Amino acid sequence: MKRLVTTVLGLVALASAATTATAGGGGGFLVANTSGVSSGHSVFAAIEVRGAVTVDFHGDPASGCAQAHLCDVAGTVRWDPSGTATLITLAYRYRGKRFEDGFLTVGDFDPSGSSAHTTSRVRRDGAPGSLCADRGGISPEESASGPRRGSGLVLRLIDVAGSSPDGVLHTRCAGPLAADLATLLPARTISERALLRHPTLDFSADRTFSSHGLSGTLHSTVVLKVVHTERVPNTDSGPPRGTRRVRRRQLEVDYRIVRVSGAVDTAVKGLPDPDECGPLDACGLVGSVTLAHRASSGTATLYAFASARRSRVELRRALGIAPGPRPRGVVRDGAIAWDHDRGSVSSDLTRDGTPACADTAPVPGGGASLELDFSGRRVTAQYIRDAFGSGDLLRTRCPGPGSSDAARSIASGSFPLSVFRHRRVTLHLRRGARLTGVGYGGRTRPDVTVVLRRTGIHDSTFQEDVSTDFAGDNIRPIH
Repeated sequence: MKRLVTTVLGLVALASAATTATAGGGGGFLVANTSGVSSGHSVFAAIEVRGAVTVDFHGDPASGCAQAHLCDVAGTVRWDPSGTATLITLAYRYRGKRFEDGFLTVGDFDPSGSSAHTTSRVRRDGAPGSLCADRGGISPEESASGPRRGSGLVLRLIDVAGSSPDGVLHTRCAGPLAADLATLLPARTISERALLRHPTLDFSADRTFSSHGLSGTLHSTVVLKVVHTERVPNTDSGPPRGTRRVRRRQLEVDYRIVRVSGAVDTAVKGLPDPDECGPLDACGLVGSVTLAHRASSGTATLYAFASARRSRVELRRALGIAPGPRPRGVVRDGAIAWDHDRGSVSSDLTRDGTPACADTAPVPGGGASLELDFSGRRVTAQYIRDAFGSGDLLRTRCPGPGSSDAARSIASGSFPLSVFRHRRVTLHLRRGARLTGVGYGGRTRPDVTVVLRRTGIHDSTFQEDVSTDFAGDNIRPIH
């Protein structure tokens, strides 16, 4: 089903409303679009998380470990999301029917300073000292319920539809992907009425799996306890106390993705110093990871924001779609996102001249996102890391570095602003980056082409609540 309310707009509006409400500021959010959505409200839920997900695995000939060169591998990966989580729901009516949508984030920052993390310990049989022990960074899992008729949500710990292979199980050691295990965890259906009664949601499970050369067991003790809820109506009661309402102008330029093609080749090599490569069992490991894209759907959007006193033409100049001098004082933003990517991520590694691991997985989450950064009369496109729904674009079941180990985005390109003056836009990403993470060295060599076709230009004004203590313009994107 096509999402009826723009996900990002809904999230920002809901989060803003919930934050205001929990801070005692009152107010609410306003759904404003032309899709027939009306009469909405949100519920913001603060959640306490206890427990962990533990996966024990080993190479299994019956599931193809010989082809993947993983028959000698055995280990454990553990995701500990204990701390806090948030759930934001959106209830609305569309053409007279009630719908409910929701966004669950498990593994948020905890006020005490702790956060969700993943650890792994993986050994190779018959190889003394071959222990890979790694601790992943902050690894929140964000899952979307998706629009549903009625007042109920289906909540999962790991998003099955958009499960990213790095996901919550990502470390630099070999092991299964989150996509291999997501469906082993139970789903919980909850109504809005039940949510407001502060329920406990039990995601415990004991299941076996066998996939892509690995077999093992999954054990979950995760329990989510709702400790606070706040219902925010779809009303506009005026600016909160201590703020003033100002008018802004927004220009939105929409594109459809015609084609995403090409690849990012990453040369991978364990560092020569045993003290650096040893803890990850990366000594003598060498090879490549190839991210190949093949997509023909998706969207791109450019935004410009300024005071309502600015003209439409000035905002068009700021984004390069109209000729003339670039005006100052205009905030610019943009992103490109695609799904249904039929490409793949492939690892081919050797150790001291013998095969070490070979694996191919779908593109994480089925697609990727590019962030557009505007500076002067140029714009830079680069892969977004750790964004909502995005995955580690270098992750397979093999050991090795991830995209977060790159000095910057694994691929980027810089273009003159005037590139957007044409209805059809072609962007080439050919700038790579060195790997600077733990245990591994290497470099990415991208050659990715993204072709866009402009589908519309929309101008609008909106009102923004600005603190009376702030003397500046305080323009910010709200998409």
